[in-house]
Amino acid sequence: MRRANRAAPDPQIAELVPLLIQRVSDATARNIRRGQQLGQLDADIDPDSAGAYIIGGLRHALAQQLRTVPRVSTDTATALLWRYVAATLGLPAPK
Repeated sequence: MRRANRAAPDPQIAELVPLLIQRVSDATARNIRRGQQLGQLDADIDPDSAGAYIIGGLRHALAQQLRTVPRVSTDTATALLWRYVAATLGLPAPK
């Protein structure tokens, strides 16, 4: 039995969600590779794994923040999420 996607109750849309996530993960991996070429990111980071990790993590972190009562501000949520992305990529923590 297929599990319904609460964010996309239409089965046709639900089938597209994994494809969209893959496309965004691939784009993230390309951005990581570019950062590596420019010397901004460590060369030992696996771009494909890091891209998937970041997108999957952001997706779940956003869902968690939407369940939080009271909700944090957009600025606070953005700062928290960027901190997680920066840590994943070995970037200095934003101040």
